[in-house]
Amino acid sequence: MDILTEKRIIKIMDVQGDIRKDELLKMARPYTESEIDLLIEQQVDEDGARNCFICEKDGMPYYVNIETTQSMELLNTIIRQLDSELVDISTAIQKVRQMKLDLSAISNDQN
Repeated sequence: MDILTEKRIIKIMDVQGDIRKDELLKMARPYTESEIDLLIEQQVDEDGARNCFICEKDGMPYYVNIETTQSMELLNTIIRQLDSELVDISTAIQKVRQMKLDLSAISNDQN
């Protein structure tokens, strides 16, 4: 993606706060949806925390800058998404820890 298009997309997100995905895709032609999704998902603040997300509202995908959006509905949707991801990550961590314990037990039995 060329730097001018990238800067224009970031500026739109900073100013508007949120935009329907199809609207932004029209503005960013000829770039693909996956290129734009990647750009949006890589936006971070000065502390390195993500500040742009993709979520759905009324069945339509939106790009959302959580620092500038005025939509409580979109913010609530993002919180639900992140909570779900956190549960998935916690489950994976528990699974890894259990596997480590199982491997340690096997290793100790073999010694």
